[in-house]
Amino acid sequence: MKLSLIISLAIRSGNEIHDSPPVIKAAGQNLMQDLKALSSRTSTLVVKEKIASATRHISPSYKEKRSLSKFNCEDFLSSNPDFIGLYQPHDGIGKRSYPITGKRSYPITELTSRVGPMRRSYFLRLVQKHPKMMYHVLHNIHDESAKIRSNSSQIIEDLNLSSIQIEKLQKIKTKYIYSRYRGSIRSIILFLRNELDMDNDSIAKITFKSPQLLGYSLEKIKLVSIFFHSQGLNNYDIQRMVITRPQVFAHSVENKLLPTIQFFTNDLGIADRKLINVISRYPQVFSVKVNGLYDKAKFFQTNMALTQWREVSYIISMFPPVLWLSEDNLLEKASFLKKELDVDEAEFRDILITYPQILGLSVTRNLLPKVDFLLDDNGAGLTRDQLKEFVSYQPALLAYSLEGRIRPRIMQMRKHYISFAYAPPHLMSYSDSKFEEWFNTQVST
Repeated sequence: MKLSLIISLAIRSGNEIHDSPPVIKAAGQNLMQDLKALSSRTSTLVVKEKIASATRHISPSYKEKRSLSKFNCEDFLSSNPDFIGLYQPHDGIGKRSYPITGKRSYPITELTSRVGPMRRSYFLRLVQKHPKMMYHVLHNIHDESAKIRSNSSQIIEDLNLSSIQIEKLQKIKTKYIYSRYRGSIRSIILFLRNELDMDNDSIAKITFKSPQLLGYSLEKIKLVSIFFHSQGLNNYDIQRMVITRPQVFAHSVENKLLPTIQFFTNDLGIADRKLINVISRYPQVFSVKVNGLYDKAKFFQTNMALTQWREVSYIISMFPPVLWLSEDNLLEKASFLKKELDVDEAEFRDILITYPQILGLSVTRNLLPKVDFLLDDNGAGLTRDQLKEFVSYQPALLAYSLEGRIRPRIMQMRKHYISFAYAPPHLMSYSDSKFEEWFNTQVST
């Protein structure tokens, strides 16, 4: 079932289209209630059945009435003679065609090049409903001073972009901005601003990060927003999600979003606010193949010394990126930590449960340089057993910046013959002011 049909019902149920027949409004309201009442445990098949049930209420006669009636060019010109002056010669042989037919007409070509392509049916509707305005537009189409804004000009005006942002926009060479009808782009911007409470800077950030968002269907964006609201997310949660990964609006509700949420709630037992925190902070989870989520969780339990399924659930809820890190990547980090810290399976399990984010650290860029410095006699000078004790107590020690925190503090301590081995095991978690206070106390005693 087409998403455009689904969202049209939802829009009508919200009275955004006031002239909808009662049967259409009733169908839309029923569908909206069904979407909002859906439990995350609801199967995809049930969702599709509810959608199909709601859309059966649309009668063919109503759709036919809503479609654009056939455009009669001669009748239109007889009542709007000004348009006769917009005939254009073609091919140098004196042939002429009506600009309003959309066939080989120079004014229309110029118009679409400035405001982006539009469907012929939409253009004809504009001509029928606003003949004076469209005559003025077509008559002045060759005048560069005429206020016929391009897509980029429209975005600049709508978002009130700064000079730096305008420069960024001009560097974006993408079909999603320059080959889309300007009105469609503006509708998306207005929806993000008015319905999701996003400010201009946030919308601009999304545009620069993922300009293809402006090429999405507004109806699809609305449907995804309705779905996330039905799952308990507020506008702030959706904003955070979209700013992190705008592509979330491209996913199918039935085939991707709902099954992913069902995996978290049914298989991992992650629900309510904890689930909202996971998907709003890490919307990348929706880019993982649904069939591979459970397999990755089982792999994690088998290869990371976890004894209970709830431990897998806890680690994934604390650090969801383990779901899209490759198996080789995870095994490399596990092997390195076990070897360098000289820990057994149970001790490694305790480290993971205490600080699962350690699996997000690169071996070559993070773990190895820090371990080498902490063991180096010219660095922290720890023994292997002392390093194991420090990391087991606070695994986050390996996450602090080597050049920004670990090395400067230890070298400062060495100048005054203060051994890191006898320092508090959570010393690196101190703020700069608290560290200075502790350090001055050690120096003065």
